[in-house]
Amino acid sequence: MIIIDTSGSVHGQALQLIKVAVKSLLDTLGENDFVNIAHFSKEAQFVSCFNDTFVQANYRNKKILTKAVENLTAQDMANFKVGFEFAFLQFEKFRNMSKQNGVGAQCNEVIMLLTDGGTDNAKEVFEKYNWSKNKTVRVFTYAVGPTANPTSAIRWMACGNRGFFSQIPAMGAIRSKVQEFLQHLGRPKELESEYWSLGLDRSVILVAAVNCSCSKQLQTI
Repeated sequence: MIIIDTSGSVHGQALQLIKVAVKSLLDTLGENDFVNIAHFSKEAQFVSCFNDTFVQANYRNKKILTKAVENLTAQDMANFKVGFEFAFLQFEKFRNMSKQNGVGAQCNEVIMLLTDGGTDNAKEVFEKYNWSKNKTVRVFTYAVGPTANPTSAIRWMACGNRGFFSQIPAMGAIRSKVQEFLQHLGRPKELESEYWSLGLDRSVILVAAVNCSCSKQLQTI
């Protein structure tokens, strides 16, 4: 699940960078992956007509999602709790559907946040939906744009949920930064208790590994 901060502070260059970054993220997904995209400020909602569950990341669906993201505008205040709760609820719905219909492998469940920064770490949401369930959903966060907004809370979200944090300051950095998550999803089992954080001034291990090779498993993003 990709969630996009479309609050009023995400305007101009930052919003344009986010739109391009989302397209680049979608390009990394194949037809064995499932995806959906939501945006949030004071409320959260899907960006497209795919408004009830994840969809296969095939060419047609990715094109529809990309076009919907291009039409996003920025307004209101950011509420990260609302955005993350919305995303976690979609995973719960998808798991229930998977049990009934055999859709999805539940091997990698990932939330990707794109934002210009913020001070709310949404801890209560993670405690309720992820920490109580052995952190089954990994959280990858991106601080986008040349912004002075605080990023410590965004880093914390990734560190506390088996993900990583990265910064995308300019258009030229998008491709390399958004693709970094692939190598982390494929890290071996023996590194499960270790973590990597990107964009920090020191080498701190912050991202956990998964059980099977990324190239051989389904992802739900």
